[in-house]
Amino acid sequence: LVIDPCIPASFTELTLTRKFRGATYRIHITNPEGKEKGLASLTLNGVPVDGNMLPSPKDNGEYVVEAVMG
Repeated sequence: LVIDPCIPASFTELTLTRKFRGATYRIHITNPEGKEKGLASLTLNGVPVDGNMLPSPKDNGEYVVEAVMG
């Protein structure tokens, strides 16, 4: 699952749920600098992720994604 938000600069944050390959991802995106595109950081269940691609889910569980635009 690739996290590559493209949102209006006026959006300061948003939360969404995405089902992917049997797993449920709770994705929270914050946009403190009012950017329209680009990530400053990404975590999966509190663990930093390099780049914008999440590793494949290990099970059909629920995962928490925190993305900070910048």
